Amino acid sequence: MSAAEKVIDKLQEEMKVIEADRARLTKYKTTNGERRKELEEKVKKIEIFDNIDTDKLLGALHKKTEKLKSLHGVQETFETKLKLADDKRIQVEN
Repeated sequence: MSAAEKVIDKLQEEMKVIEADRARLTKYKTTNGERRKELEEKVKKIEIFDNIDTDKLLGALHKKTEKLKSLHGVQETFETKLKLADDKRIQVEN
């Protein structure tokens, strides 16, 4: 084999290595690009949560919980009165 043929073979092998490296780099860029987008979205969500006044939200939640308890009490009273009225109606009918 002549020196020129050896050089050609060596250059062809180097080209194969370069192509394989290029393919790996493209795959790396694609997967890391997707991961970067995911991380950027998470950062945006965290930034949004940093701007929220959690004490204010907890206070509002507490008020809503108290209102709900009050309404449950009203509901129970109403249902009791309704049952008594139904019982009286049934007694009158009999």
